[in-house]
Amino acid sequence: MDQAVKAEVKNEFKRSEQDTGSADVQVALLTARIKELTEHLKGHNKDHSSRRGLIMMVNKRRKLLSYVQKKDEGRYKELIEKLGLRRKSSFWMQQIVFVRKPFIVKGLAPFLKRAAQDGWTK
Repeated sequence: MDQAVKAEVKNEFKRSEQDTGSADVQVALLTARIKELTEHLKGHNKDHSSRRGLIMMVNKRRKLLSYVQKKDEGRYKELIEKLGLRRKSSFWMQQIVFVRKPFIVKGLAPFLKRAAQDGWTK
């Protein structure tokens, strides 16, 4: 990725005038690099070292998105919408979506409440 593309991404996702390294900017830069590397791997499917790098970048982006989600849910939703990413769901949220009759387990009520608020239940 050349410097012009990096500067464009930083300008689009920065939170303040001096911001170059916030989690939002890092996620946006990683997303751009992931897209480029994905295109490269479509033509070079035996390039295993690049595939390893791609997996590492995806994991780093996932961790940064998790951090943003913990700190500010609204900013997280805005960021994934802007980048065109799918929404991350936790294990319990995935389980609740497919359960027709929610089972009662001690401590599950907060998960059910959040699932209903976020529209995860059917």
